[in-house]
Amino acid sequence: VLFLTIILFVILSTGLRLSTWADSTDKHPPLRVYDFVPGYQEQPHLTPIDVTATLIPQQQFLPIDQVHQNGLIHSGTWINVRDSEGKYLVLKRGPKLVTCPNSFSLLGEHAQGAEKPTEIARRAVMEELGYPMLKHIESIRELSTNPLFFHADYFNRLDRQITYIYLIEMDNRGVALPLSADNEVAEYRWVSDTTLQEWFKLANDEFRSTGAVGERMCHKAILTLWEKVHNETQKIIIQRTAYNDGHQKR
Repeated sequence: VLFLTIILFVILSTGLRLSTWADSTDKHPPLRVYDFVPGYQEQPHLTPIDVTATLIPQQQFLPIDQVHQNGLIHSGTWINVRDSEGKYLVLKRGPKLVTCPNSFSLLGEHAQGAEKPTEIARRAVMEELGYPMLKHIESIRELSTNPLFFHADYFNRLDRQITYIYLIEMDNRGVALPLSADNEVAEYRWVSDTTLQEWFKLANDEFRSTGAVGERMCHKAILTLWEKVHNETQKIIIQRTAYNDGHQKR
Protein backbone atom coordinates (compact mmCIF):
# COMPACT_ATOMS: atom_id res chain seq x y z
CA VAL A 1 0.00 0.00 0.00
CA LEU A 2 2.80 2.36 0.92
CA PHE A 3 4.55 1.64 -2.42
CA LEU A 4 1.35 2.35 -4.40
CA THR A 5 0.81 5.54 -2.42
CA ILE A 6 4.32 6.76 -3.26
CA ILE A 7 3.87 5.94 -6.96
CA LEU A 8 0.53 7.79 -7.03
CA PHE A 9 2.11 10.81 -5.32
CA VAL A 10 4.96 10.91 -7.87
CA ILE A 11 2.54 10.69 -10.80
CA LEU A 12 0.32 13.44 -9.44
CA SER A 13 3.26 15.67 -8.58
CA THR A 14 4.79 15.23 -12.03
CA GLY A 15 1.48 15.91 -13.69
CA LEU A 16 1.05 19.07 -11.64
CA ARG A 17 4.50 20.30 -12.61
CA LEU A 18 3.92 19.57 -16.29
CA SER A 19 0.58 21.35 -16.21
CA THR A 20 2.08 24.35 -14.45
CA TRP A 21 4.96 24.43 -16.94
CA ALA A 22 2.59 24.39 -19.91
CA ASP A 23 0.33 27.07 -18.47
CA SER A 24 3.16 29.35 -17.36
CA THR A 25 5.01 29.31 -20.68
CA ASP A 26 1.85 29.71 -22.78
CA LYS A 27 3.50 27.98 -25.76
CA HIS A 28 6.67 30.06 -25.37
CA PRO A 29 9.35 27.96 -23.65
CA PRO A 30 12.39 29.83 -22.27
CA LEU A 31 14.84 31.08 -24.88
CA ARG A 32 18.58 30.44 -25.09
CA VAL A 33 20.52 33.70 -24.93
CA TYR A 34 23.90 34.64 -26.37
CA ASP A 35 26.73 37.11 -25.86
CA PHE A 36 29.02 38.57 -28.49
CA VAL A 37 32.63 37.46 -28.27
CA PRO A 38 34.86 39.93 -26.35
CA GLY A 39 35.88 42.89 -28.45
CA TYR A 40 33.16 42.44 -31.06
CA GLN A 41 31.48 45.71 -32.02
CA GLU A 42 27.72 45.34 -32.32
CA GLN A 43 26.60 45.91 -35.90
CA PRO A 44 23.60 47.89 -37.24
CA HIS A 45 20.14 46.51 -37.89
CA LEU A 46 19.98 43.78 -40.59
CA THR A 47 23.75 43.25 -40.77
CA PRO A 48 24.58 39.61 -41.69
CA ILE A 49 26.13 37.83 -38.70
CA ASP A 50 28.72 35.04 -38.74
CA VAL A 51 27.31 33.12 -35.80
CA THR A 52 30.32 30.84 -35.29
CA ALA A 53 32.80 33.70 -35.15
CA THR A 54 30.81 36.25 -33.17
CA LEU A 55 28.43 34.55 -30.71
CA ILE A 56 28.93 32.68 -27.43
CA PRO A 57 25.87 30.63 -26.37
CA GLN A 58 25.02 30.96 -22.69
CA GLN A 59 23.86 28.03 -20.58
CA GLN A 60 20.77 29.69 -19.17
CA PHE A 61 17.34 29.70 -20.81
CA LEU A 62 15.19 32.70 -19.90
CA PRO A 63 11.50 33.65 -20.31
CA ILE A 64 10.72 35.50 -23.53
CA ASP A 65 9.52 38.66 -21.73
CA GLN A 66 12.74 38.84 -19.69
CA VAL A 67 14.79 38.38 -22.86
CA HIS A 68 13.01 41.24 -24.64
CA GLN A 69 12.83 43.59 -21.67
CA ASN A 70 16.57 43.25 -21.06
CA GLY A 71 17.63 43.31 -24.70
CA LEU A 72 19.30 39.90 -24.55
CA ILE A 73 20.53 38.32 -27.77
CA HIS A 74 18.48 35.33 -28.91
CA SER A 75 17.64 33.67 -32.22
CA GLY A 76 14.60 33.08 -34.39
CA THR A 77 13.34 32.67 -37.92
CA TRP A 78 11.20 34.76 -40.26
CA ILE A 79 9.53 32.97 -43.15
CA ASN A 80 8.03 34.10 -46.43
CA VAL A 81 5.31 31.57 -47.33
CA ARG A 82 4.46 31.51 -51.07
CA ASP A 83 1.65 29.51 -52.66
CA SER A 84 1.57 27.89 -56.10
CA GLU A 85 -0.01 31.01 -57.63
CA GLY A 86 2.80 33.24 -56.42
CA LYS A 87 0.81 34.84 -53.60
CA TYR A 88 2.30 35.47 -50.16
CA LEU A 89 0.89 34.72 -46.74
CA VAL A 90 0.51 37.68 -44.36
CA LEU A 91 -0.65 37.25 -40.77
CA LYS A 92 -2.41 39.82 -38.61
CA ARG A 93 -1.36 39.55 -34.98
CA GLY A 94 -4.04 39.22 -32.33
CA PRO A 95 -5.20 42.27 -30.32
CA LYS A 96 -4.07 40.83 -26.96
CA LEU A 97 -0.45 40.15 -27.90
CA VAL A 98 2.18 42.13 -26.00
CA THR A 99 4.32 42.87 -29.07
CA CYS A 100 2.83 44.53 -32.14
CA PRO A 101 -0.88 43.74 -31.63
CA ASN A 102 -3.20 44.24 -34.64
CA SER A 103 -0.34 44.60 -37.11
CA PHE A 104 0.59 42.42 -40.09
CA SER A 105 3.78 40.43 -40.41
CA LEU A 106 5.26 37.23 -41.77
CA LEU A 107 5.31 33.82 -40.15
CA GLY A 108 7.99 33.66 -37.47
CA GLU A 109 9.16 31.75 -34.41
CA HIS A 110 11.86 31.94 -31.77
CA ALA A 111 14.35 29.10 -31.50
CA GLN A 112 13.72 26.46 -28.86
CA GLY A 113 16.77 24.84 -27.36
CA ALA A 114 19.28 23.66 -29.97
CA GLU A 115 16.85 23.70 -32.90
CA LYS A 116 18.30 24.20 -36.35
CA PRO A 117 16.81 27.08 -38.37
CA THR A 118 15.08 24.72 -40.82
CA GLU A 119 13.50 22.90 -37.88
CA ILE A 120 12.24 26.21 -36.52
CA ALA A 121 10.67 27.00 -39.90
CA ARG A 122 8.85 23.67 -40.05
CA ARG A 123 7.66 24.03 -36.45
CA ALA A 124 6.38 27.52 -37.23
CA VAL A 125 4.24 26.09 -40.02
CA MET A 126 2.94 23.31 -37.76
CA GLU A 127 2.19 25.47 -34.72
CA GLU A 128 0.88 28.63 -36.35
CA LEU A 129 -0.72 27.29 -39.54
CA GLY A 130 -1.71 23.76 -38.54
CA TYR A 131 -0.13 20.32 -38.78
CA PRO A 132 -1.83 19.41 -42.11
CA MET A 133 0.09 22.23 -43.81
CA LEU A 134 3.39 20.34 -43.38
CA LYS A 135 2.61 17.81 -46.09
CA HIS A 136 1.95 20.65 -48.57
CA ILE A 137 5.45 22.13 -48.25
CA GLU A 138 7.13 21.88 -51.65
CA SER A 139 10.46 23.45 -50.66
CA ILE A 140 12.24 25.27 -47.86
CA ARG A 141 15.07 27.60 -48.82
CA GLU A 142 17.29 29.88 -46.75
CA LEU A 143 17.37 33.40 -48.17
CA SER A 144 20.67 34.57 -46.67
CA THR A 145 24.06 32.88 -46.30
CA ASN A 146 24.29 34.25 -42.76
CA PRO A 147 21.44 35.26 -40.43
CA LEU A 148 20.62 38.95 -39.98
CA PHE A 149 21.03 40.93 -36.77
CA PHE A 150 17.56 42.30 -36.05
CA HIS A 151 17.72 45.30 -33.72
CA ALA A 152 14.59 47.18 -32.63
CA ASP A 153 13.97 49.46 -29.65
CA TYR A 154 10.23 49.93 -29.14
CA PHE A 155 7.53 49.98 -26.46
CA ASN A 156 10.14 49.79 -23.66
CA ARG A 157 11.50 46.59 -25.20
CA LEU A 158 14.82 46.01 -26.90
CA ASP A 159 14.75 43.19 -29.43
CA ARG A 160 18.19 41.85 -30.44
CA GLN A 161 17.61 38.74 -32.48
CA ILE A 162 19.82 36.64 -34.72
CA THR A 163 17.26 36.19 -37.48
CA TYR A 164 17.35 33.42 -40.07
CA ILE A 165 15.21 34.21 -43.12
CA TYR A 166 13.51 31.54 -45.22
CA LEU A 167 11.24 31.01 -48.19
CA ILE A 168 8.72 28.18 -47.94
CA GLU A 169 6.86 27.33 -51.13
CA MET A 170 3.60 25.40 -50.98
CA ASP A 171 2.27 22.92 -53.50
CA ASN A 172 -1.19 24.45 -53.93
CA ARG A 173 -3.13 27.69 -54.08
CA GLY A 174 -3.44 29.42 -50.73
CA VAL A 175 -7.24 29.25 -50.71
CA ALA A 176 -7.07 25.47 -51.23
CA LEU A 177 -4.55 24.76 -48.47
CA PRO A 178 -5.75 23.37 -45.09
CA LEU A 179 -4.58 26.41 -43.14
CA SER A 180 -5.85 26.64 -39.58
CA ALA A 181 -4.23 29.62 -37.84
CA ASP A 182 -3.55 29.49 -34.10
CA ASN A 183 -5.14 31.82 -31.58
CA GLU A 184 -2.38 34.43 -31.86
CA VAL A 185 -3.46 35.15 -35.46
CA ALA A 186 -6.47 37.44 -35.83
CA GLU A 187 -6.59 37.25 -39.63
CA TYR A 188 -4.60 35.93 -42.57
CA ARG A 189 -4.50 36.79 -46.26
CA TRP A 190 -2.80 35.58 -49.44
CA VAL A 191 -1.64 38.69 -51.29
CA SER A 192 0.19 39.36 -54.55
CA ASP A 193 3.66 40.83 -54.95
CA THR A 194 2.01 43.98 -56.30
CA THR A 195 -0.11 44.35 -53.16
CA LEU A 196 2.93 43.89 -50.90
CA GLN A 197 4.90 46.48 -52.83
CA GLU A 198 1.99 48.91 -52.36
CA TRP A 199 2.00 48.19 -48.62
CA PHE A 200 5.73 48.83 -48.43
CA LYS A 201 5.41 52.09 -50.36
CA LEU A 202 2.55 53.38 -48.20
CA ALA A 203 4.41 52.49 -44.99
CA ASN A 204 7.62 54.20 -46.15
CA ASP A 205 5.70 57.29 -47.30
CA GLU A 206 3.95 57.43 -43.93
CA PHE A 207 7.27 57.08 -42.11
CA ARG A 208 8.81 59.96 -44.06
CA SER A 209 5.80 62.13 -43.25
CA THR A 210 5.05 61.24 -39.64
CA GLY A 211 7.82 59.03 -38.27
CA ALA A 212 5.36 56.10 -37.98
CA VAL A 213 4.70 53.35 -40.51
CA GLY A 214 0.90 53.33 -40.48
CA GLU A 215 -1.62 50.78 -39.25
CA ARG A 216 -0.48 47.66 -41.12
CA MET A 217 3.14 47.59 -39.91
CA CYS A 218 4.24 47.64 -36.28
CA HIS A 219 7.39 49.73 -36.65
CA LYS A 220 10.21 50.62 -39.03
CA ALA A 221 12.46 47.70 -38.03
CA ILE A 222 9.75 45.18 -38.94
CA LEU A 223 9.12 46.98 -42.22
CA THR A 224 12.78 46.91 -43.26
CA LEU A 225 13.14 43.22 -42.31
CA TRP A 226 10.00 42.35 -44.26
CA GLU A 227 11.27 44.25 -47.29
CA LYS A 228 14.61 42.44 -47.04
CA VAL A 229 12.94 39.02 -46.89
CA HIS A 230 10.67 39.83 -49.82
CA ASN A 231 13.45 41.31 -51.96
CA GLU A 232 15.58 38.19 -51.46
CA THR A 233 12.57 36.06 -52.36
CA GLN A 234 12.01 38.03 -55.56
CA LYS A 235 15.64 37.52 -56.59
CA ILE A 236 15.15 33.76 -56.38
CA ILE A 237 11.88 33.88 -58.32
CA ILE A 238 13.43 36.03 -61.08
CA GLN A 239 16.49 33.77 -61.35
CA ARG A 240 14.33 30.66 -61.53
CA THR A 241 12.04 32.19 -64.15
CA ALA A 242 15.02 33.19 -66.30
CA TYR A 243 16.52 29.68 -65.95
CA ASN A 244 13.24 28.00 -66.94
CA ASP A 245 12.73 30.37 -69.87
CA GLY A 246 16.25 29.65 -71.07
CA HIS A 247 15.66 25.88 -71.01
CA GLN A 248 12.36 26.19 -72.86
CA LYS A 249 14.06 28.06 -75.71
CA ARG A 250 16.62 25.28 -76.24
